[in-house]
Amino acid sequence: MNNDEFRAAMQALPEPPSDSSPPYWSFWRHSLWQHVVTGDDPGEFMGWPEIFHTQLVNHWPQPIQVEFNALPGKMLPAVDMPYFGSPPDHHGNSPYSRNMIHQAYHIHRFQDTAHRYVDTMQTIVEFGGGYGALALLIHRLGFKGRYIIFDLPEFSLLQQYYLSKFDITVEHYTDMSALPQVSADLLVACYSLSETDFAQRDAFLAAIPSKNYLFLYSNRFAGLDNVDYFQKYATGRPDKSWSFSHITHLPDNNFYCFGW
Repeated sequence: MNNDEFRAAMQALPEPPSDSSPPYWSFWRHSLWQHVVTGDDPGEFMGWPEIFHTQLVNHWPQPIQVEFNALPGKMLPAVDMPYFGSPPDHHGNSPYSRNMIHQAYHIHRFQDTAHRYVDTMQTIVEFGGGYGALALLIHRLGFKGRYIIFDLPEFSLLQQYYLSKFDITVEHYTDMSALPQVSADLLVACYSLSETDFAQRDAFLAAIPSKNYLFLYSNRFAGLDNVDYFQKYATGRPDKSWSFSHITHLPDNNFYCFGW
């Protein structure tokens, strides 16, 4: 997908409501739509506020160093700076991307805990795919199966645009009623699911059965208690083993919940 195709696809979408504010995704989706349709260079999307402030970790150099130190050596090629996307987010003077390190750390922690490995999986479903960084990372780790992302229409187009630069094919869905009937090997949601209302979370989790789960979330979002929500979800799923951990090297209160 080239710049003109991306812009035309975005222009074909109706303008999202513009009456919201951060941290709500209704605000960020309008911001993304506006950047694209008004002619800003899509190749510079990593500097746009809706990406820089919500999906990159340039403001966390020390925590990213902790994560980099924890990665096994065999994962390092997967965190090389992608050749597309500007401005680049080099980790110091290294050839590695801060955000790719961050994404790899999530997968490393899950694999180290659950002993389930993405390169052996057939189907992965991601709720909220950002600009496509985790999908790229997982494919770099050797995944060759079916990858599905459910997201807002504007971000779905961004993912298609970005991943096309790496010849990665992903299935994109923006309407829950259109989701395919699949049983996933892994359902992954990094912050995304925890930044929706409880009804949407419940509906999505009911729609996509999975053998394994990787959830990342802050303790609260817009007044919603995420810690309580995921603990209750795990309690209601005694068919799985569950692990909860406080991510102490990150600012604020962030947690992993893994199920397998």
